Amino acid sequence: MSAPDKPTFGTPIPGAHYQKRPGCYALITRGYLLAVVRVRGGGYDLPGGGAELGESKGETLAREVREEIGHQIVVQAELGTGIAYVESKGEGYFEKICTFYHCHLVDGPPVASEEDHILEWVSVAQVMRETNPTIIHYWALTRLAERLNIPHGPS
Repeated sequence: MSAPDKPTFGTPIPGAHYQKRPGCYALITRGYLLAVVRVRGGGYDLPGGGAELGESKGETLAREVREEIGHQIVVQAELGTGIAYVESKGEGYFEKICTFYHCHLVDGPPVASEEDHILEWVSVAQVMRETNPTIIHYWALTRLAERLNIPHGPS
């Protein structure tokens, strides 16, 4: 299934068919603040998502950020790629191949974005405290915290 050199999250169910689903996510910072998307249900999410057929990683990242928060970004660094095994109710099982990037926003007014997505700026430390440490996004947050020299060990 996945490459052994990539961190893996979740456990595949024996006999289940997993569709490979590449995607890209932006960890957009302004100082020690992180751009997060507040979605229905109140939780935080990172801007990003799955690639469309034939899209490059850069195209996926730019499109997803534009759709979700209405801004353009500049990539500062690739933080890494990991694998997450997930089930989506009604859609099946996915092997999500997630690549995460440290980014900054390009100055300028936002364009129209998804109505149920609200951009908020929250401290990296707070997002880490409120994120389940067993999921792939937490792993990406630790990579960002290391890059920015933000303490992120157990409290």
